[in-house]
Amino acid sequence: MSTPARCFSAIAAGKARYHEIEDMIGTDPGRTLNRLIQLRLVTQLVPVTEDPRRTRRKIYRISDEFLAFYLGPLSRYRAEIERGLGPSIIGALTAVLDDHMGSVYEEAFRWHLVREANAGRLPGPVVAVGPWWRADGQDQIDAVVLAEPERTRVPVMVGESKWAKQVNGVRIRADLARKAAGITDDVLGLTYAVCARSEVAHATPDLLTYTAGDIFGLD
Repeated sequence: MSTPARCFSAIAAGKARYHEIEDMIGTDPGRTLNRLIQLRLVTQLVPVTEDPRRTRRKIYRISDEFLAFYLGPLSRYRAEIERGLGPSIIGALTAVLDDHMGSVYEEAFRWHLVREANAGRLPGPVVAVGPWWRADGQDQIDAVVLAEPERTRVPVMVGESKWAKQVNGVRIRADLARKAAGITDDVLGLTYAVCARSEVAHATPDLLTYTAGDIFGLD
């Protein structure tokens, strides 16, 4: 198997960090990853508050979600599907789909916030939208929105996306405020957003809420 193929397999298997990919493929993946990023086959994510040119806090994702699904959840069943067991395997494949869809829905949520920013519906003017996590990988925030008053980037909004059909808006907002303390001293000054598939329950009037209908333009 070629080095690019091994990198794809490692990322699809959940090895998102550089050293994890290196350990799995048994060689330095640096040049291959850079080439795959240039070809837009792999996406490099860094905390939105970090400089991509300097930070070591990087994770890697397969850019095309269909390819990620093919190399990820589907790969375990592919041989048997090709032997004709597709209808029988559907149930087992559906059972693992929720785990795969979490990161997919987070990315869709971030793209929706970009559209909202361009439409002037977010605090700003917005200069960046992206994820954030601590150096130890903990306290991930799915979406941090940055503005740049006086040439200094500051967070103005944080958001959480859940693939669950219904979530508790008050509970998620409280957890977001706790995590946001890692990026700002003014957690009360932030705008908060929560996204679920179908409904954000117990939402306060000042909480921005989104569903799959908003993100994908569904009626």
